[in-house]
This record gives sequence, structure tokens and C-alpha cells, in this order.
Amino acid sequence: MDILQTVYKIIREEISRWVPTWTWMTVTSTNPLRIKYDHEDEELDLEPDSAIGEVLVGDRVFVKMRSGETPVIVGRAGGAYLEEYAKLGSSSGENIDPLPIIVLGPSGNQEPSIRLQRIVNENVFESYFYCTSWNNMPAAALVTRLDSTNYSRFILSAEGQASVNTYDASPTVTATRPLPFATATGTVTVTGTGTNTAAAAVSFPSNRFTSTPIVAATLLVGSTGAAISVVAQSVSSSGFTMRCTRDGQAGTFSGSYTCQWIAIQLGV
Repeated sequence: MDILQTVYKIIREEISRWVPTWTWMTVTSTNPLRIKYDHEDEELDLEPDSAIGEVLVGDRVFVKMRSGETPVIVGRAGGAYLEEYAKLGSSSGENIDPLPIIVLGPSGNQEPSIRLQRIVNENVFESYFYCTSWNNMPAAALVTRLDSTNYSRFILSAEGQASVNTYDASPTVTATRPLPFATATGTVTVTGTGTNTAAAAVSFPSNRFTSTPIVAATLLVGSTGAAISVVAQSVSSSGFTMRCTRDGQAGTFSGSYTCQWIAIQLGV
């Protein structure tokens, strides 16, 4: 058995020279932090880093290993489970099953914290997720590459503001596309009273808007044959008044007319 363990150890170390290996281990000490392979009695010589915070003696942990690098604990049994797959010597044209890859890395300026990778038919598609700041607020960003030089970044601030930017190789922002912070849509019925104008109150969903949104309104097609204009009045963060008026301020109208509206708040 000792000979088999020695051979296994040599093979394992040779493989880890070329690609990362991922395996379950057991925590044997927390000060200093020490771990060991399940089938071996001796602890690893290197003290591992922990990407999951505090661990306890006896915990089953998932560890990334690579020759010459510090082992990294990336998961715990019953908790986070991160797995990396590597394929050596794939031949041209070979169909590789889609393999999910999650790699933890250090945070820093322009440094991804998590790399998401998917390999399909030997094509590698990568996205990056990392913590950053936006308008002096904590934010999270997701970067997706179109190719080796062009990419897009979706960023979400702690306040809930979102935006999509595209970049070239410089990297220079080629387009900025802020997403609406909040939206609401609906219909309201305005009933004429025999005069040339009538109105109805509209309330937005509770806590939907933090400031006064932009409101656009229109008369539902087919709801009337008369020349009626619609306008949103007295707009606030909680609602507005939908007013219908007979065009030219001449004539009267009665009956019920359905109006459509959309409200958009662009920024926080």
C-alpha cells in the first residue's frame, strides 16, 4: 500500500505541474491552517489560503492545487462547490462537451475576481465578474468578450443603477447605454362628462420611483372616433393625472376612453 501511495503521489505532482487539480481534503488544524488528502496521513507542507473564510477542524474542503502555487480552499462540503475541468491534447475538430469553469482570483484594478468560462467545440467563451465602484458607490461588474479586443461591461451599483458599456482594445468606451432605474406601464379609463375635457388619477406602484419620472401617454387606438388629445399632468414620484381634451378646445365629448401610459426614471 505504501508503494502505491508513493506512485500515486508522484503521478499527482507531475500532473499538477501542467494543469490545476481539484480535490476534496480534510482540515486538520486551523492555527496554522493545515489540510491533508483523505487517503494520506501526512498534512500538506504548504499552508493553504482560504477563499471561503474561516474553516473548522474536520471540515471537508474542496481545494485547488497546482505545482509551485499555494493551495486554495474554494469550497466546503454542504457549501460552495467550485470545479475546474482541464483537457489535454484535444485533437483538431474533436467535439468537447461544454465544460463550466469557475476560477477565483485576486481583486484589484482591472483584475477580475471570478472568471467564468465555457468551452464548446474547442471555442472558449469567457466572462468576468468583479467588484468595482461607480459614481463613488460600490458596484459589481460583469464583462463579456466578443473577441480578443472588443467587450461589453454590465455594471450594477449598490443603489440599483445599471448600465452597459462597450469597449475596444484601447480600452476606450465606444458606447454607453444606461438602463432605466425604474419603469412602470399601465392603462387608465377617462370618462367624459359632456364638457371639452376630463381627467383621471393614476397611481404608480408603491416605492417604484425615487424621483419624478418621464411619462408618455397616448389614446388607445380605436377607443374613439373624436379628435381627442391626451396629456400627463402633475407628474410626481407617486403618480400623475391623465387628461383628455377635445382638440381645439371646441365641442364636448362623453363616454369612456382608454389611455395607455409608460413612466421611466433613468437615474437614481
